[in-house]
Amino acid sequence: MANNRGMTATTDQSTNDLVVDMSKKVLQLEPGRNKLLDDLKQVETFQTQFYYQDDQMVRFSDTLGAAVADGTTTTITVSNKDRWAINDLGFIPSTGEIIKFTAVAGSGAGTTTVVRGAGGTAAAASNSVAIIKIGSSWGEGSSTRDASNNIISLETVKNPNYNYTQVEKTIVSQTNTQIAVGQGGGMYSGDPRKYQQAMAGKIHARKMNHTAWYGKRAISGNDRKTGGFIEFVTTTAGTTTLSAANIDTDLAVFFRYSADSNQEKKLYATRRVAAKLSATVDSQIVWNDPKAGGELDKGMTAGRRVRHYVGDSGEFDIVVEDALGDYATYAGYGVFIDHTDTALRYLHGRNTKLMVDANLADVDGKVDYLLTEFGIQRGLAAHHAAWTAVAA
Repeated sequence: MANNRGMTATTDQSTNDLVVDMSKKVLQLEPGRNKLLDDLKQVETFQTQFYYQDDQMVRFSDTLGAAVADGTTTTITVSNKDRWAINDLGFIPSTGEIIKFTAVAGSGAGTTTVVRGAGGTAAAASNSVAIIKIGSSWGEGSSTRDASNNIISLETVKNPNYNYTQVEKTIVSQTNTQIAVGQGGGMYSGDPRKYQQAMAGKIHARKMNHTAWYGKRAISGNDRKTGGFIEFVTTTAGTTTLSAANIDTDLAVFFRYSADSNQEKKLYATRRVAAKLSATVDSQIVWNDPKAGGELDKGMTAGRRVRHYVGDSGEFDIVVEDALGDYATYAGYGVFIDHTDTALRYLHGRNTKLMVDANLADVDGKVDYLLTEFGIQRGLAAHHAAWTAVAA
């Protein structure tokens, strides 16, 4: 302390002698950050590798594997014999001809036997063009005993979707000295053990949210990794400018397949994409929160006010997801997810738990950790889509 005559002021006080003016509540940044994790329903699984839905896509189109030279030949080549069966009708748009398949054997590309000019259409030569299945035509009283006409094996591609469960741990530790100081009131954050446990919970949730986005499905021995949505989404558009025309074009593709007839998805967008979308089609966006004067009264979504887009192709909530926007590689991303068949699958008895006193007996401190064994159920890839390159 400096030597003074008269009244002293706080500026004369040793800074070591002053109590720091600080809230007893230590504020945390980014509450409610984990948007995707919040939106995934939780479903139990009993297997570390879990299956959830077959990707069965009915194929109604094919291409002629070789040109048809004239209007009389009854042997034609198709690119995928698996998609055709006896009595199927194929329409060739370029010529208007309908052909009827009478013999199909084997799979892959190859020749088939057909009746030309079915349904009174004119038989004509054609190049290697598209051919569309328009149904099948069976005679009255005809037999259906031939197992080779099994529609499930012929017309669908069965690709079982699966993922693995991943063991996630977040560990915190304190010395017993630190705990004693905190419990005695020597720390503004209070009991350091409880404080670190709370902080670990936030970090643990954020790690899981990142896994749901960026995880890569893999297994090596007993080390399993669950796959996230970024690697899973295959329907993408490299649109750089979100003009009204570009948006309409992309959404027509993005909403081609949906899990139900409602045609609703959720768009997880970076701040860049959300701003560009709002600036372009603001008239088609309303608030989901009636308190904000929105026209669409759907209330709060996971405790958040969100915006809702309504268009001709479908409708979707707009959620700003900083887990994407924080990284330059994904700054132009907007990911559409159909949540009808998505979930966070936790292994039986292994949903998030705080495990305490994991330290060895001779350690002068405490070790605690959070543990979750979980996997991401991602539905069908065709139900999701993404913008990947929206420019600033």
